[in-house]
Amino acid sequence: MRLGIGNIVILVGLILASVDALSQTVAFRNVNVITMRNETVLLGQTVVVEDGRIKTIGSNASSKLPANAIVVDGSGKYLMPGLADMHVHIWDETDLTLYLSNGVTRVRNLNGRPYHLTWRKQIADGSKFGPNIYTSGPTMYGQLWVRTIDTEEKAIESVRQQKAMGYDFVKVYHMLAPNVYAAATKTAKSLGMRVVGHKPARVPMQTVIDSGQECLEHLLGYGYAVDRDDSPLRAQVQQGGWSFRYSYAGIDADPTKITRVAKQAADNNIWNCPTLVVMDRWVPNGTPEMTEIKSNPYWQYIPSSKRNGSVERYGVTFEDYTLEYQQQGMKVRRQIVKALHDAGAGLLLGTDAGANTVVAGFSIHEELVAMVEAGLTPYQALATGTTSISLYLKTPDVGHISRGAKADMLLLNANPLDDIDNTKKIAGVMKDGRWYPKSDLDERLANIASSYNN
Repeated sequence: MRLGIGNIVILVGLILASVDALSQTVAFRNVNVITMRNETVLLGQTVVVEDGRIKTIGSNASSKLPANAIVVDGSGKYLMPGLADMHVHIWDETDLTLYLSNGVTRVRNLNGRPYHLTWRKQIADGSKFGPNIYTSGPTMYGQLWVRTIDTEEKAIESVRQQKAMGYDFVKVYHMLAPNVYAAATKTAKSLGMRVVGHKPARVPMQTVIDSGQECLEHLLGYGYAVDRDDSPLRAQVQQGGWSFRYSYAGIDADPTKITRVAKQAADNNIWNCPTLVVMDRWVPNGTPEMTEIKSNPYWQYIPSSKRNGSVERYGVTFEDYTLEYQQQGMKVRRQIVKALHDAGAGLLLGTDAGANTVVAGFSIHEELVAMVEAGLTPYQALATGTTSISLYLKTPDVGHISRGAKADMLLLNANPLDDIDNTKKIAGVMKDGRWYPKSDLDERLANIASSYNN
């Protein structure tokens, strides 16, 4: 292909614009810094960012501003690391804007497609607005819906294909048969792929641990593990295999079992992504709680064609599934989260955004509130979406504010350590050293809402 002079000029301009997007020099002046290295807040600091990384952090008096810096007045504001949502389903490109506009600078997508790999690359090279994407391949469902993986041969081939395509994780599902699960996890281990997902209903917890599956989603399996031996629900699950009840087993929890299972997870380095916000929305149809879900103000950022369908799909219709049943199940889930934290087990902040009326980006702040309601302090809750992510992803230069770290940060108008709700009070977001003030973010969000509601 031959390019004319005019086309070459345009191409060069686009390349330079992309480079410039990643090469801002920004100075946050007189800002209070929550480094997430510890709970101490550094008051009145100047933080200088160059080439996408934090260059210096120091007191205002000792810090010099680069001559070419964009200066952000941080007076009365709080700078913290960007957040991560470690369980999402990205269905629409606009979701990328919703995440980053809410301070989510990293996501783990858990039902991947080839377009996610394309977006991952574009975001990494600065040509697309959005959070960094880590993604599994297509979910290995077992005998359910589509992409049935019901033989060992299919499991082995699926894992090999996902490895070849460049996905980051293999995601297993609760419907997988034990022999199929074993084939998938063994193949993934041989190829150096990380296994995440649901605990298969017919696979014992110890087998899951021994398989090398490193992360459990939604706390699936824990409820059944902590139920009293004489729980009627335990007997129902045993008789019927997997059912919706499997998700909420644990309403007759034995406190000693909660402590024991949490220690088992910690001792075996099992990571856990509780997704409390999505489980809290599995409520019976026709209840005031479902009516409240339908009036969620964040729904303006979901296409109107999907709103009612989302409720109809996820609203629970079992005759014996009462609101009291759901609320008791959530109470036990919060106890399990607290026990996992106290035992030293890994906890990851995640929301299941894209499922069950959970809106991308906005849900991360709801999940933080839920983690605090489970008994974590605001600092501990924030750690599940910052420093814990650094450990889990094995990326030591993210999840904290330190010299040399990647400049993915969130500027807030109030201290989230005082009140976790303050993470919603966003003054701006920095991604890869590029500064997006609130006015910019608000305009992007308004454009999405307008496109969906006109």
